[in-house]
Amino acid sequence: MMKDSRWKDMRSTLSPAFTGSKMRQMLQLMNKITNDATAYLKQQQKQSASQGLEIDVKNFATRYSNDIIASTAFSGGELFPSTGKKETEKSNLCTITFT
Repeated sequence: MMKDSRWKDMRSTLSPAFTGSKMRQMLQLMNKITNDATAYLKQQQKQSASQGLEIDVKNFATRYSNDIIASTAFSGGELFPSTGKKETEKSNLCTITFT
């Protein structure tokens, strides 16, 4: 934990990033990413309605978290709907089946 002058220096560096208006902007970005993630899940569920939807939860949560961080920290991002490994691929990791 930082103390004394190191903390004061860090706080003066970070404080401008967390003003009320910037926090409101971050919330709007986080809402957009959450809506995009929800729409993505609904789309995937419709495509595999007969079988149920299997999701690699770790992969999904990682992509969602990274997208939130990238969007709020760098004012852009959109890593979520990627062309990489599909979130619905079954793996040896924990999966959830929605029916």
